[in-house]
Amino acid sequence: SAAHIYGKRLIAAEAFTSIGPHWEDVLWRAQKPSLDHELCAGLNMVFFHTFTCSPAEMGVPGQEYFAGTHVNPQVTWWDYSDGFIDYINRCQYLTQQGRYVADVLYYYGDHVPVLARLKEDDPAGCLPGFEYDVTNEDVLLRLELDDDGRIRVPGGVRYRVLVLPDHAVLSLAALEKVGSIVAAGGAVLGPKPRRLVSLTGGAAAQARFHALSEELWGTGNEPAGRRWYGRGRLAWGMTAREFLLADGLAPDFEVMGATEAGRFDFIHYRVGEADLYFVSNQTESEEEVTCRFRVSGKRPELWDPLTGRVRGLEAYASEGGRCSIPMRFPPNGAYFVSFEVPSDVDPAIPLDPARNFPAAEPVLTVEGPWVVEFDPAWGGPEEAVFEQLIDWRAHPEAGVRDYSGRARYRTEFDWSGSAAGGRFLLDLGGVEDTGIAAVTLNGHELGIVWTKPFALELGDRLRPGRNELEIVVVNSWRNRLVADRELPVGARLTRTNIALQPGWERVSSGLLGPVVLKRVVGVREATR
Repeated sequence: SAAHIYGKRLIAAEAFTSIGPHWEDVLWRAQKPSLDHELCAGLNMVFFHTFTCSPAEMGVPGQEYFAGTHVNPQVTWWDYSDGFIDYINRCQYLTQQGRYVADVLYYYGDHVPVLARLKEDDPAGCLPGFEYDVTNEDVLLRLELDDDGRIRVPGGVRYRVLVLPDHAVLSLAALEKVGSIVAAGGAVLGPKPRRLVSLTGGAAAQARFHALSEELWGTGNEPAGRRWYGRGRLAWGMTAREFLLADGLAPDFEVMGATEAGRFDFIHYRVGEADLYFVSNQTESEEEVTCRFRVSGKRPELWDPLTGRVRGLEAYASEGGRCSIPMRFPPNGAYFVSFEVPSDVDPAIPLDPARNFPAAEPVLTVEGPWVVEFDPAWGGPEEAVFEQLIDWRAHPEAGVRDYSGRARYRTEFDWSGSAAGGRFLLDLGGVEDTGIAAVTLNGHELGIVWTKPFALELGDRLRPGRNELEIVVVNSWRNRLVADRELPVGARLTRTNIALQPGWERVSSGLLGPVVLKRVVGVREATR
């Protein structure tokens, strides 16, 4: 909020800080939803906490700080971090381009403590569906009112209503500014100010304060009400959300049909003439929902920060100044939805999520057997044959159970169908514990997956007959550290300044599958 009200483009914060277990590197479950949550609160620049410099003589995983997500070349997944870093960069770039859109400006007063905490604290009572900013008195005293009654901060963001703190304590300068805003045609929501906690101005200031309070709010003590003053309005005894809805203003964003509706979050920017929303599913379940955006007359596009692909959304409908779009979100999934291209006519097709997110049907399960290569330098066998995909913890060989690092799975499968004109995915099923895997098909690198669904498009790499598949899976340091905890220091493979806790246990690791070839059914997406 400080950046928005002062017009600062970059909003940076220490990211991924944690105090607790070390090397719990499940990016899709922990770091991604945390990042998405903060993006929805306005963050647009990440400073990693922490990137430790560890000398080579400290070994690996080496010297670490007591807190934070460990992000440095000593973590097992460093060479496969591209997808995660690309996601962060795409999100940062897009959110840094726009001007924040909100309906509510909340003044937190000059009465200690004056803190702007988490977005969900919602001091103005505008959530869900409406956005807000928090302002201090410095900016409050410099507010401008536009011809349409919108309240504008020096940073350029415009709001529909100014909300006052519920403790009914204001400075005389703040109260006088509130009076001028309302008189000029603005809307102010908040209780009648009762106290001036200041010696400045003495008795005359106290008298002026109480006289102006009664002039604005009236002499009565009704718990709720509305009152015109000059060309503007005062209201009290209701939340900002109730006030805006009573004004006939629809929420800026709504989710219909979610299993846990309160776990979606969003933020709205304006980039030139385009409206850009970032929407995050903050649950570990797949959600098929209808999203409603307070935009009309523009055709929606989906911008996927995981892949960088941009594509039109075919199924949508406009009504009452809002656009409804059927959408499907993977666990902890997030998308940008952009409205830029004018469109006066909605497509005459059903609001079916499959039109926007085509389903994929299984056509072949890759059974194996799998030849799995480990790194003997970290205690693993050079090669092991897995007749079926299992958790490394269940393997009879200690070198597999205790292994940390990368392992390469190799197998072949026969495809008797036609790949021409089709669109195919390879779904890896379960990938533990980091959820990071790199896939190569017939000698061609398909890419890295690091978040659900663990699936990649095959493009033209699938061929009739025999296909050679390689999947590199990376787990965290946890299993090797647990094994080394029971060994004399001189016999350990790992070295670190972090104390190996007795409560640490081995974690599920490896490619768990099932690995399934899927064909996308329905319409073909046009991407750019």
